[in-house]
Amino acid sequence: MIVYIINKMYRIKKKYKIPICDADIIISPGGIKAPYNIGICHYLKNHFDITDKKIVGFSSGTISNLFLSLTKEKNNDFLKVLMKNKLNNDIKGYLVKTLNTINSEFTEKDFDLNRINIGVTHTDGLHIYNNFLNLKDIINCCISSSFIPLITYRDLLYFYNYKLSLDGGAFYNSYIKNNKSLIINHYMFKRYKKTFISGLKLLNTKNINTYQMYLNGYHDARKNHNYFLKYLNPL
Repeated sequence: MIVYIINKMYRIKKKYKIPICDADIIISPGGIKAPYNIGICHYLKNHFDITDKKIVGFSSGTISNLFLSLTKEKNNDFLKVLMKNKLNNDIKGYLVKTLNTINSEFTEKDFDLNRINIGVTHTDGLHIYNNFLNLKDIINCCISSSFIPLITYRDLLYFYNYKLSLDGGAFYNSYIKNNKSLIINHYMFKRYKKTFISGLKLLNTKNINTYQMYLNGYHDARKNHNYFLKYLNPL
């Protein structure tokens, strides 16, 4: 039923408001493929100038957004958090543990808060949030952006900014339509097949090695270094 409602929103999306896409880098929804996208993002941080780039994250892509906005001195600490929390066939537990651990082990000083932009779906359409009060506020927004009731979280309802929230991926395709941004996703280098938010492969956590997935993302980005030159300047 939940997946049906989300697909229904896709079909009638013209009735909802969609912000104009002015992002330089967009991190797509990816379900449990988030570690792969973080591997790509780590390569970008090491080899390209992203200092003044506006970055927008959707759903599990918000974790990559946090990583790109993190001071480089804290990169290894962030990756340890990512690898420490095992999937263990439980996408609900993984997302909650990862975001809560980030909230407890980092502070606002570790991030460039001005570069964090998060897409969240509300009943009136898509909202891109920034200007956060503190790290806890950011984490709550990340949870809202990746919230699919009883699928990605155990709760039935979740609110952000006093509004009922749902996975930002519901309007992701509308947001990126006709844009020229650099889009980071798990199928950009054809290691994984393209799937939609209703795709069960994004939620299937069996036989998942988060560290290997991260390494694959970094390796694929390195092999495709020239691809990023169309969007970014090298360091």
